[in-house]
Amino acid sequence: VMAGGGGEENELSLKYTSTWVVAVVCSIIVLISLLVERFFHFTGKYLKKKNQIPLYEALQKVKEELMLLGFISFLLTVFQNWIVKFCVSPNLTNHLLPCKYKEDHDPKIPRPVVIESDYCGKQ
Repeated sequence: VMAGGGGEENELSLKYTSTWVVAVVCSIIVLISLLVERFFHFTGKYLKKKNQIPLYEALQKVKEELMLLGFISFLLTVFQNWIVKFCVSPNLTNHLLPCKYKEDHDPKIPRPVVIESDYCGKQ
């Protein structure tokens, strides 16, 4: 099983999706983004008008954090095919667990999930 939706044979590809469907989805995303940006803009103007400078500064910080989160999300999306090719040794993944993993564990407690890929086996 691969992370990120890869590996299924009956999975629909973007290249087989109608152009108008892609355009509508992208337009909705852009519209929502513009509405949220306008909301922040008018809220900021209102806070300045009411002389609520600390709240205005907090709103500016929220906007900065959302932009940073969006940029990080964009970078992860752009480089996802490169990132999934990192091979990590199972010994290292067992070593970096937050709690000590025991082989004689209680069956009611779920085991840690390890995503296995054929890529590392081919290397």
